[in-house]
Amino acid sequence: MPNKKFHSINFLSLFFKLEESEYVSENLKKYFDIFRDFNTSNDAKDKEIISFNSDYIKDENRQSLIANSVVLCQKYFNGIKDFAGQNNFKKCYIKFFINEDLKLYEKESRIYLDLKIYNSNEYNITHNDEILGLSNFNTGMNSKKPFLEHKSRLFKIPYVISQKDALATKMLFDWLGSQNKITVRDFDSIFMSKFNKNSKAVVSDFEYVPVSESNFKFDKLKIKDFMDIKNGEREILSFDDFKQVIDEQLYQKRLFGNLYNDEIRVSKLLSEDMQNLLYQTRHSMIEYFEKFNSNEFYYVIQKYSNDFIKVAMQDGEFGRLNAKKSINLLLSIKETKGEKVDIDEIKNRVISALTDDNITKLNGNEYYFLVGNLAMRLVNKSKGWKKTFALTESYTKARNTKKLKMILFSDFDRYKYDIFIGDEILRKAFLLAQNCEDLVMSNSDQQMVLIGMTAKNIIKKSGEKDEVNE
Repeated sequence: MPNKKFHSINFLSLFFKLEESEYVSENLKKYFDIFRDFNTSNDAKDKEIISFNSDYIKDENRQSLIANSVVLCQKYFNGIKDFAGQNNFKKCYIKFFINEDLKLYEKESRIYLDLKIYNSNEYNITHNDEILGLSNFNTGMNSKKPFLEHKSRLFKIPYVISQKDALATKMLFDWLGSQNKITVRDFDSIFMSKFNKNSKAVVSDFEYVPVSESNFKFDKLKIKDFMDIKNGEREILSFDDFKQVIDEQLYQKRLFGNLYNDEIRVSKLLSEDMQNLLYQTRHSMIEYFEKFNSNEFYYVIQKYSNDFIKVAMQDGEFGRLNAKKSINLLLSIKETKGEKVDIDEIKNRVISALTDDNITKLNGNEYYFLVGNLAMRLVNKSKGWKKTFALTESYTKARNTKKLKMILFSDFDRYKYDIFIGDEILRKAFLLAQNCEDLVMSNSDQQMVLIGMTAKNIIKKSGEKDEVNE
């Protein structure tokens, strides 16, 4: 009907807004006549669907029931409308229900569902005297943007389903829409995540997961204290503990609250670097922590290890401590994959080189550890009131030793007024840092610079304190 004044879908009910009573009363018979043959649609596909129910629709008993519905609604219409007015019902719906068998309601509703259950009846096909069509859920055909259509594809639509399956799908999505949660775990071996859009559920991820958390094999992890911090060692005995430590020490407790958030906003508590890190890595975290699939997890942890450390360093209050915890965790994970790094041995060799009378050439790890430590020694001389790791940004962005040496030279020149003539250990460290070929730095090389920055400063005079916030 015009302007959708009638809101019911069969001749057994009548729904309308109270303020539309006059229009509904005048057009009551015309409305019920629609259900006599459903001939209002000129669409060929709609007519084909109606034809499957033509015998039932034209049945004389059904036609008699429609006529009876008209009589009943006309008989009680004014009385119900007046009752609503007398009781000050405003802007409400009036709903009539004819007292008939529930099975009749189901039959009539089925005709409406047959017409509306698919995404578009344009794509319907008939197979073995059954209508098949395109699902109306998690499917979009860009009908308003035909230029987005794949012109080279053999078929326009991906698949078709039966009306029975379409109805079952609708019931499933109606149920999903009522669930106040993102991940749905009500089905054995099925992982599903969803969000609601315009009050309708949209499945964003769906996968068969034969492993559950209870039978997932988790190898215990011992976090070693590589960075000399209080209570640095810790044993991770369960999957839940590992999940917690990853969130706390790599994501600063920002991971699981943003695992499915597509609009992560930068704020005082969440930096732009953390935002980027979450977007880049969370898929692998979902695969591991939600689906128990470790294929990508360790690769991603190592690939973004330096970013995790840099993000931890940004915290003005706890930057150094957070970074040390991140390094302890990352190096411990690396050890489980057979890659061992002995920070104490590297540090001792650098100290030995600093006290040696000769200018020796340090190997890779020793050199990059020294550069990181020296960088911190120099930026400590900044006269800024608040000294944080932001002062080292130029070092953390360097991708080759030539750039590192240039930055060191620049800082040495910048702070030379504060470098005492007798500060031999600082001058020795600078000479050792300049004694290196021009090399492209690997991810591990850059990580060792970060480790050198966060480690206790070994390039300082006796009794001198670190000034960067711990």
